[in-house]
Formats: sequence, structure tokens, C-alpha cells
Amino acid sequence: MNRRAFTLVELLVVIVILGLLLALLVPAVQHAWALARMTICRGNLHHIYQTFAVSSADSSRRVGGTTFFPTPEAWVGTAIRYSETSNILSCPEFSAEVVQGTAGQGTAGNPLSRLAYVHRVRNFQVPFDDPAHQGFGHMNLGTWTGSDARGEYIEIGLNDNSPITENYINTYESHDGIIRVYLDVGGETIAKLIKYSCGEYNCVLFDGKPLFVGPDDPAGVTDPASKMYGWMGPGTSKNGMEVDLGAGGTATCSYGMAKGAEQFGAAHHKILVMDYDKYIADPTISEMHDLLQTAARHSGQINVLFTDGSVLSFGPTEIDPLIPGHAYLWAP
Repeated sequence: MNRRAFTLVELLVVIVILGLLLALLVPAVQHAWALARMTICRGNLHHIYQTFAVSSADSSRRVGGTTFFPTPEAWVGTAIRYSETSNILSCPEFSAEVVQGTAGQGTAGNPLSRLAYVHRVRNFQVPFDDPAHQGFGHMNLGTWTGSDARGEYIEIGLNDNSPITENYINTYESHDGIIRVYLDVGGETIAKLIKYSCGEYNCVLFDGKPLFVGPDDPAGVTDPASKMYGWMGPGTSKNGMEVDLGAGGTATCSYGMAKGAEQFGAAHHKILVMDYDKYIADPTISEMHDLLQTAARHSGQINVLFTDGSVLSFGPTEIDPLIPGHAYLWAP
């Protein structure tokens, strides 16, 4: 049985038709992905608003009509602390000009993700953000949030075979230890050893290196080949020690909070946070017009969270504070 092969013309016709179909399909797929990214970014803004509300409730401030938003310099840390993730700070369609975060504005994700507890006698290592050790277990790590005159912090409790409770955190009456991590002390993240009483060869690592190392420690404390590596010392010898974790974390933030937003009341329809690639959106600077144009990456739109909790999309010129008539959106 003879079969006629496709001619070159027929093949070219088929290829052209497939090319046309693909050309029609690609924009539709790209639009769908763009819409999905915009939806994720708007969802992040809603989540950020929720973290502000929880923060307000924790500090016993009313939401309705009352200022409850964090300062622009500290808002990223608040969002991370109350969501326990840095994912809500990342828009899946950010520009190459994303500004790198600093420790004072939120360490790389939750700072607990960079801390680990090592028990050399029993030969195990536990990351502080490991959910398997956040409850009752062999080595129980519990966390607590609070604040004092220096600022807001996360406290981590270390305890063998018994649950971490509010009483444990508040009274420090247990047998292993407590570490307090201040999220913003003059633009730096500070770890303080509140209580430590275990004399075994245990240590706390930050980015894989011993955290609490004192000038009187033996040389082996800083030698990775030594059993003494990272040793905390006998009993309470290092209680009260503070370590500067530094600035310049690797986290990025795709959003920016309006400068002065902590002065806004919750009921006012003012710009709070927006899709901006900066930690702070300063409406008084002359570069604001160009920065807004760069931020309009969702089909020329910018997602904006308002102080009443609504999230809307605008073109950059619709919210440009340097254009007459728009300043009211930014003013307290």
C-alpha cells in the first residue's frame, strides 16, 4: 500500500498554523500568570495587615480609629514575627532592584531559622525553627514574643523533656536556658543569653558558627575540630552576654510602608503598604515619581494596602504624591 509523504509546503503550512496557535496562546498564558502573581501579592498585603492587627492586640491597643501600625523602620520585623515566615514579604514578580534587607528591618526570614542548639554529650543538633521540637519532646524549644525598653523580641526556651510554658518564659525557673533575640536595636539584631545553667558541652550556633563565645573561653571553643567547639561554659558563666548578629541579612522585601504611617488611624483611607520594592515609601522625596513607575509591574498597576484593610490596584500617576490632589492619600 502506497503512502504519500507530506510535501514541504504542507509541512510549512502545519508549522505556520502551530506557530499562530502558539502566538495566540502565549499572551493568554502570560496574562494568567501575571494575574496569579498579582493575586499572590495582594494576598500578601492582606496577610501583612493581619500581622499588624495581631501586633496591636498584643500591645492592648484598639484597632478601630486608633493608631496601631508599627513604625516604617520596624514594620518588616513585625510582619515576620507574627506570621512566622518571610514569604509574605516576597512578591513573585519583583524587579532586579529589590533592596536587600537589614537585620534591624527583619533578619533573613525568621531569625530562628539561622539558630541551632547543639547537644554534644547526646550528639544531636536541633534548629530553633524545627516544628518537631516546638512541643513536648527530647529537647523542647519553645518561643515567646514580648517587648521591653529596648524594643520587641523573640525569646527561645531550652528545656529537656518538659513543656515550655508562659510561666517558664516569665520566671526563668527551669534547668536549661533562655535566649532573647531583639529584632531592632539601633538597626542591629541582638541575641542575649538571659539564662543558662547546663554545664555540658552544649552550644548555640548562628549560621553554623558558635554564637556565645567569650574572651576567657579556651582555644578549642573556636576550633571546629575540637570537642569544645562552641562550648557555653560551666553553668551561669555567660548569663547576660549579648552578641550583635549584625545587619545586612539576605531577606528581600517587595513592599514598602508609607513613611509616617504609624501616625495613621485605622479608620482613615490612607496608603499604608504597597508593592514598592522598598522598606519605606517616602512621599516627600523627588524620586518618588520614578520609583512608582518602576513599581508598577502588574500590568502597569501597583497593589496598595490602605489603613482600613482594603487592597486596591492603581496606576502610578493615580497615587503619585508629587502630583497635585494626591497628597491627601499619604498625609496623616
